[in-house]
Amino acid sequence: YRVSINHGAITAQAEGTVWGNPINSYAMDEFNGYFRIATTSWFMDNATTRDGAIFKVSRQINSIYVLNSDLRIVGKLEGFKMDENLYAVRFVGNKCYIVTFKQIDPFFVIDMSNPVSPKIAGELEIPGYSSYLYPIDENHIIGIGTENSTLKLSLFDVTNMNAPIETAKYIVNGSYSYSNALYDPHAVMYNAEKQLLVIPVSINNYSINPVPPLRDGTNSESTPTSSYWQGVYIFKVTTSAITLQGQVTQIYNNQAKGNDYWNNYNLEITRSLYIDNTLYTISNSRVQLNSLTDFTLLAKVDLN
Repeated sequence: YRVSINHGAITAQAEGTVWGNPINSYAMDEFNGYFRIATTSWFMDNATTRDGAIFKVSRQINSIYVLNSDLRIVGKLEGFKMDENLYAVRFVGNKCYIVTFKQIDPFFVIDMSNPVSPKIAGELEIPGYSSYLYPIDENHIIGIGTENSTLKLSLFDVTNMNAPIETAKYIVNGSYSYSNALYDPHAVMYNAEKQLLVIPVSINNYSINPVPPLRDGTNSESTPTSSYWQGVYIFKVTTSAITLQGQVTQIYNNQAKGNDYWNNYNLEITRSLYIDNTLYTISNSRVQLNSLTDFTLLAKVDLN
């Protein structure tokens, strides 16, 4: 629906329909008088067994639609990467960046310069997937995602939109690593002038500790142990590199290891910002100030 809001008066002006659903607000965009939307949808299709029997299977389809100011479809790109999940979408001017995933991560550059005929310009396949895309300039995109249960940052160069490349990547090592930035864009703090990227990170490490044999010589079961760290990672991001600058945590007196997750849940950092050369990190229980030069603790305000 398109509505007019004029001095408190709300008036319906147009409505349109497309197949499927957008995955989030970034899958919708208005540019030069056109409304663009990327959707994913499911339908039932026929399949055949080896002996010729026909049965129904569920299929997935991804599409892009372009609508004019009357919300009538004037262009579309339907059915790209069938049966792959749509994970991330970002419209930037005459381009659209899309990530789908099944076993590998296809990163697509869609040419939107002709609204009536959007088309795939380039495609890059890499391991894992990105679920959040952030353009740092006209030709470079940060992708935040996952590879083999670990958090992965990718830097895509789309200077040649027909041949996108991954110029850099950073993987947060651990048995399992994660970030709220995968689903919450407000968890991402980026500043182009400082080339500064800050995101919350959590890391689980699992290990097995062997237990000495019993007195009778028989072996007893090994004991699994784990450690947990949560805080923010501070990166410098250029057009060719992603470099870790430092880490800040509010848990365990700024130490990098700990085992008791639930007792420290309210010290999990969910937001960050900076003022001058000071990094502020925010959890449910604390506002903490660290230097952006050497990341030393400057002050903290406990909220409970």
